[in-house]
Amino acid sequence: MLEGPEAHGFPTPLWSCPRVARLIGDEFGVDYHEGHVWKVLRGLGWSPQRPVGQARERDEEAIRTWKRQTWPGLKKKPKSRAARSSSSTKAD
Repeated sequence: MLEGPEAHGFPTPLWSCPRVARLIGDEFGVDYHEGHVWKVLRGLGWSPQRPVGQARERDEEAIRTWKRQTWPGLKKKPKSRAARSSSSTKAD
């Protein structure tokens, strides 16, 4: 199981309860309903995890460069404070 789902023939690198149930059945000959597999995993100290949503092609150095060089020129800058209008209702 530590090798990941792809090492066990699954097309994606995510474990799901139905996949774990199938693996338990294949490896140990014990059938668990996929809806109850989470109880077994919880009992073993495992918790649900969400994959980080990042592209595999992500280039961290290019992102850092863009943030330092390009982004500052694109950010909105605060406008200078204009004189209050005569219709202002807030007391000074």
